[in-house]
Amino acid sequence: MIKEKNINYIMFATVIVILNIFCFNVYASEKNIDDKAVVFLLDASGSMNTNDPTKLALDSVMQVIYSLPSNYKVSVVAYSDDVILKTNLVDSKKRLSLSKKVNSIPYYGYTNATAGLKSALEILSGVNDGHIIMLSDGEILLSNKEKTNEAEKEFKEQVKLAKSKNIKVDFISFIDKNLIGSTIGSISKQTGGKAYYAPKATDIQNIIDEILEHNLNIKKSTLGLIESDGKTQNITVNFPFKNISKARILLTSSKPITNLVADFGAEKSYQDSGKRYSLIELNNPTTESVNITVDSQQGSKIKVELIPEYLADIKSTVKYKDEFSLDRKSDYYIRTANITFDFLDKANKNKRIFDDKKFENEVLYANINGDTKELKLIDGQANYSIKVSEPQDIKVRFVFKNFPANVLGNKNVSLSLEKPPLLERLNIVSYFVVALMLLILFMAFIVLKKKKKEELQSVHIKKIKEQKNIEKIETKTNSYKGKLNIYITKNKSGIDILPLTFNLFRVTNGRKLSLSEILNDLKVEEAFEGSDKIIFKPCENKNILIQNNSNCTVIKNRELILKNTSVEIFIDSKIDIIFEDEKSEMMIQYKDIQK
Repeated sequence: MIKEKNINYIMFATVIVILNIFCFNVYASEKNIDDKAVVFLLDASGSMNTNDPTKLALDSVMQVIYSLPSNYKVSVVAYSDDVILKTNLVDSKKRLSLSKKVNSIPYYGYTNATAGLKSALEILSGVNDGHIIMLSDGEILLSNKEKTNEAEKEFKEQVKLAKSKNIKVDFISFIDKNLIGSTIGSISKQTGGKAYYAPKATDIQNIIDEILEHNLNIKKSTLGLIESDGKTQNITVNFPFKNISKARILLTSSKPITNLVADFGAEKSYQDSGKRYSLIELNNPTTESVNITVDSQQGSKIKVELIPEYLADIKSTVKYKDEFSLDRKSDYYIRTANITFDFLDKANKNKRIFDDKKFENEVLYANINGDTKELKLIDGQANYSIKVSEPQDIKVRFVFKNFPANVLGNKNVSLSLEKPPLLERLNIVSYFVVALMLLILFMAFIVLKKKKKEELQSVHIKKIKEQKNIEKIETKTNSYKGKLNIYITKNKSGIDILPLTFNLFRVTNGRKLSLSEILNDLKVEEAFEGSDKIIFKPCENKNILIQNNSNCTVIKNRELILKNTSVEIFIDSKIDIIFEDEKSEMMIQYKDIQK
């Protein structure tokens, strides 16, 4: 009897332990669903001394490491005869420690890519989302043919292992283009990665940018491309977004850059530099811009990029709307649950991180109980409505794949919706009262509709008078009194253009100006279709006249300016333009010259 009790106790305890392990694994999986890892696998064989004598490939390794958002862990593996460097995965706080290790990698010996790949896969074992970036200038080559053949055979097995673990490998063929179709180069095709060719060391930078943007979906903003005159360069970096949790400013150059000095405000920061790159990382920046001075050789091209991060905490609130049901078979009200999602700063729950005009009407993708929905950001919030007839649980996961910034943090929201309350049936008197109220509402609707028609006629007459006034204005000669602040929010090239100001006051004789002429005067090289048919002309009281002869969408303070019509623009008015290519957008503010 005692033995039977002991056996039952052991079985019960075993079940409890198994359940705890299972629950812990599920929790860990949900918690780490956004944790990702990248291993840079580098060929450090002797031939790299010839092909990369200044070790620019090592700069590219650090370029990858510093461009990755904080939810990425990184590691570096370098191989020659065998693995000569193998670092553990480190989080964003310890990336600086990799810099000295990477910069001390020597180039020597044979090309044992098999050992390198095996080490990279060992590092990624147990990682939810792993990725390898591999750079090599030659095929597998060891001290004799037998060892080489054995290594090639083992390499193919390691490729199969990577594929089975869904680890993609992007392969950069350095110097030798034929590598892409070889044993070592075929790794990208077999694992679902991509292959690239870098004919020289300076090309690796551009390939790294391609991998980061298109393969890893890292959000970066190019803030400027500067051609150095050999003197100290003064660079001002204006953040395109507000409320950034972490900002990484990466400077890469075609030639060495030195003596970087930065002026900024942030809770915490650090800097690092290589031969042709410099990094500034700011945690919770307190200023909206960074002033940088840097020295570079004449003719070098310096690219300034921003990798913005938001650390989000998503909160939800539910408001119910209950409506009377006319269905006699229904015992409940018709209930609609209106759900509002707030995106708050992880460190400051009172701050909405997306409360920024740049994000207004930005589309977010939300997986709601398995269905993908498009939600728009309005005043930093997203809203979703759903009919509720029974109690139900809602699980939401936000996806920021097409969002212009890197969004980290827990993107899952769970909430329970309550069923609607019981319907209180009305008696015959109540039905009569309801019918009478509906009749009154109908009569009120008729009266309001008639009044609305009269108002529309009045507005139409007013517009005709305004148009006649505009025609009178166009016959007079006036001079410009203000200036135009121009913000190019979207363009076909994708390159950010800093805000521009055009002083209308210096234009003599009150002559007509097209938007195209203004942009040419401001040295804007990119073409905006239809800008030559948007005309400005001065009129009285410091105002200007805008005439839209184009097929562009031109909006003044939410009022559409139709084609072949003119509208008077007052001081502090705003004009939004979507150009004819429907890819370029611009905002223009008309300001007093003294402001």
